[in-house]
Amino acid sequence: MMKKKKTPPRVLRKKSKKQFLMLGGILTGLIIFISWCALNLPYFYLKDIQIKGLRRLSSLEILQKIPASPHTSIFNLNLKQISRKILSEPMVKKVTVKRRLPSTLVIEIEERSPFACVGKEGSFWEVDREGVVLQKAEDMAGLTLIKGIDPFNEKELLLKALKALKFSRTINLEIKKIVIEKGARGILLQLQGGVEVILGTSPNYRYLSYLPYIFEDARKRGERFNLIDLRFANQIIASF
Repeated sequence: MMKKKKTPPRVLRKKSKKQFLMLGGILTGLIIFISWCALNLPYFYLKDIQIKGLRRLSSLEILQKIPASPHTSIFNLNLKQISRKILSEPMVKKVTVKRRLPSTLVIEIEERSPFACVGKEGSFWEVDREGVVLQKAEDMAGLTLIKGIDPFNEKELLLKALKALKFSRTINLEIKKIVIEKGARGILLQLQGGVEVILGTSPNYRYLSYLPYIFEDARKRGERFNLIDLRFANQIIASF
């Protein structure tokens, strides 16, 4: 019997390399073809935009921030860029943008909620818990008024006032108005019932937690405070 000649290892390596290159070329062409289809076939054109979570904003305000022509492929949309544009709207706190194949864009929005309003030059502006200015206040019902600062340029003072308001609500202390004075009195709280509370320029918010006990004790004695000063360490000054 005649023995079969063995193919030299070098020839085998050349064949394997050639086959690998051919396979790679086929896969590359397939990827290019699929990409072309995804970007050009009408099946993947953006046809629907679903916006969820809106309470105060309108859909039109969000749609105006989405750069898309009638023949835009859903794969050609820059989701990060769309998210940044939507987040440029002060009323938007968080946003998630997703593709839903074949032709839908889903936008989920969490809006900011007004927490207080700030009076400035005859106008009133809504601000949220983080001090973000939202829009001019059309309805101030349920919002505590803060006066004496510019909400756009005096952020540190605004945050101090908001912190006092947040702490007060945890102890059920009803604040009618917060006034920011430029002098030594600093932050002044005007409570429901007419009592004024001076917090000062460097507030110790913990002292507010003593007020419910002070008011209850005064009520039992038939007394009524007009002014309570919390500016000083380890002491509370009350005036009748």
